[in-house]
Amino acid sequence: MKWEAPSLAHFATDAGFPRSILAGVVACALATSGGHDNYELTAGVPGSGHWKGLWGLNVDRWAEYAELDLYDPRAAAAAAYRLTARTSSLRWCPAFDSGQWKGYVPHVTGQLSFAPFGEAQHDPVTVVVHGAFGANDPTRLQRVSNG
Repeated sequence: MKWEAPSLAHFATDAGFPRSILAGVVACALATSGGHDNYELTAGVPGSGHWKGLWGLNVDRWAEYAELDLYDPRAAAAAAYRLTARTSSLRWCPAFDSGQWKGYVPHVTGQLSFAPFGEAQHDPVTVVVHGAFGANDPTRLQRVSNG
C-alpha cells in the first residue's frame, strides 16, 4: 500500500519520533520508498544490501531487524525509531545519507500543515532538522521552512 505524509507522520509519532524532527523522518520515508510499505531493494554482493520497508532499512547491515515484518508500517516505524536512537542519526536511511530527503521536506511540511478530519487549518510550520538526533548543540541545527 502507498502511504502519504500524514499517515507516515502518524506511524512515526506512535513509534516515538519527536515532533521537532517529524518532517525530516517522513521525508526520508517518502524519498526512500515513495511511501510504499512493500518497498524492497537488493543490490551489490549478496549480504551487502537488502533494503526493506517504508524507511528502507538495510537488513543485511542491521541483521537484528531482519526477522521483523518491515512491510508493516508500524513495525517499520518502530524499527526506524530504535535504529535512529541507537545511531543518533538517520544516516542508516539511504535517502538521508544521500541527501535526497531534503527535496521532500517542502512537500511534507505542506501536507502536515493541514489539520486532519476537517479541523481548522493553521499557518505553515517551520521545521528544525537536527544534524544528529538528540544533539543539543545549536550550531548543528539547520532551519527548513516551507513558507
